[in-house]
Amino acid sequence: MIEKKENSNIKNNVSNYIKFGTEMSDGRMTKASDGRTFRLREAIMRSKFLGRELTSDEMIEFEC
Repeated sequence: MIEKKENSNIKNNVSNYIKFGTEMSDGRMTKASDGRTFRLREAIMRSKFLGRELTSDEMIEFEC
């Protein structure tokens, strides 16, 4: 009984792996970049100083 359960888990894992590979048609694991760049070191320092994540509006200040 346990052996059959393990075999079905292995088959599910293999099929999920194959599905994962076919879902990424161009090999990317993230969305394509929009081309914007940021001064991240400065943004991280500000975030640490404030003790929270920066909002989208605040991140605009650090755009190159």
